[in-house]
Amino acid sequence: MADITGHTPVPWSIGRRRWVTSGDVDIARIHSVSKIGEAEAVANAEFIIRACNSYYALLTAIQEVLYSYEDDSDTDLAIKLELPMEDLQAALAKARGEVTNG
Repeated sequence: MADITGHTPVPWSIGRRRWVTSGDVDIARIHSVSKIGEAEAVANAEFIIRACNSYYALLTAIQEVLYSYEDDSDTDLAIKLELPMEDLQAALAKARGEVTNG
């Protein structure tokens, strides 16, 4: 079920019985190891999921900002960065877990 990138498509979430899932596909089971408890194991999984789910949005936003800086036009930098800044803000909110869509 891997996509062209070689990994299971995002978005990922925590599904039934403490599994990391993509839709109805189980990806990995969350379990604690001897030095961390169940709560920390779940928090670690949630962190990994936020990072994975945010990866492409952050990558795209960063590429747009870099493109704006490389643009040789005489357009005011503030105008050139307006759209990428909105994308960056949305990507950061997603990475922080502040949004659930997209």
